[in-house]
Amino acid sequence: MNNLNLPELPSFREIFDFFLKIGLIILSIIYVLYATVASRQIKIMTETLVDDRFNHLILLFSSIQIFLGFILLVSSLFLI
Repeated sequence: MNNLNLPELPSFREIFDFFLKIGLIILSIIYVLYATVASRQIKIMTETLVDDRFNHLILLFSSIQIFLGFILLVSSLFLI
């Protein structure tokens, strides 16, 4: 019945998938920004701490958090 050669409308599932992917990308960007800000705050905090025994461990956890944020961002970009 498509005599006018009009393009077919996308299905609800395609629209839902598109907005889900865009939402995941936005959330991963926000998470990377959060992890970066938290890492900067942790670096400032470790400079003021008197006890230096656990500073490297705190910095390691913040670095892992930033690394996981970038992995999340890259994997969400490949979803498109």
